[in-house]
Amino acid sequence: MNVCFLVGNGLSVAVRPGFTLPSLRDAFLAQLPDADRAFLAQLGTDPAEDLEEILANVEVLRDSLHAVRSLSGVLASPDLQAIAQAVTQTQLDARLDRLYYAYCSVVLERLGEAWNPGEVQHRLEHWLDHVAAWIDAADQAEFFTLNFDLLLEHCLLNDEMLNLRYEMTDFFQPYDGAPDAWWPPNVPAYEFAPGAATERPVRLYHLHGSLAYLMRRATSEVFKMRAEDLRGAHVYDHHLPAQALPASWTPAVIIGGRKERKATSLPYSFAFDQFRRSVTDPDTNVGIVVGYSFNDPHINTVLASGHDDLRWIVIDHQAPADQATFPEQVLTVLQSDNVSFHFEGANDPDLPRPGV
Repeated sequence: MNVCFLVGNGLSVAVRPGFTLPSLRDAFLAQLPDADRAFLAQLGTDPAEDLEEILANVEVLRDSLHAVRSLSGVLASPDLQAIAQAVTQTQLDARLDRLYYAYCSVVLERLGEAWNPGEVQHRLEHWLDHVAAWIDAADQAEFFTLNFDLLLEHCLLNDEMLNLRYEMTDFFQPYDGAPDAWWPPNVPAYEFAPGAATERPVRLYHLHGSLAYLMRRATSEVFKMRAEDLRGAHVYDHHLPAQALPASWTPAVIIGGRKERKATSLPYSFAFDQFRRSVTDPDTNVGIVVGYSFNDPHINTVLASGHDDLRWIVIDHQAPADQATFPEQVLTVLQSDNVSFHFEGANDPDLPRPGV
């Protein structure tokens, strides 16, 4: 038996209620000067109404402007060269980068120094027992997370929780030395190696990347560093912003809306390919979805491809008033009559176990 988990932001909110997207939005906007808020409004609608859409535009623009700046010195056409240089002189890419990193810094700040093991254990005691039971019963357990906050790694690896350090892979391998001179000194690097350690029975995939993932733009290579090094080296509030333009390193994370636009490139495409393989594999008997709103079309498309015999367990904290409409939404996506719902959230003591 194989089991597939899909983990959404609701799991993080179950540990820290202040980690909702509106809370992150408000904390980010509160620290911005009026000029930056006005600038963001020019990239979409009111930032207080739809920050995710604006952040999606920030992601597209900063990548496009990076490409323009990179080409400005090698274009043969004088007209194109003049356009590229004019765009470069606006310094717009530097401003977009600063706002992009500032949002990531707010997320790190909300997380505190780290996910505290005692806090997580207390908040997720029953969910951790539920996960451990399914992993013990399965030949292979695959975790697909929509979060970039490192909570799931904490649960899987920490000695006080699931303690799966030697059974799990996230397809990163220790890298000998530093990837290049930019990398913070004395900070270990781990290189993304799709397919590595596939003999391990527990596998973790970040569908939308992670705050700990960093991409070298020139080669599209992806590396990660440990959460404590992200903070200790001040990666988001100093090290990334200090790069000369065009910036050679960028976070490998999707923070805005319209995530499907970036999900077709590495490292995200590898995770999505494995997600689709998992739910269509006849050996995957159970799909467990926790804390996901079923509002992302590109995720829903994969969920809808699940094979006919797949048993679905959907865990989400829903108010009584929403307990009729939410299942309708879910069943429209899953197109299955083998779905059970658990509305008390991740820490419901009655979450199902194997054989039940």
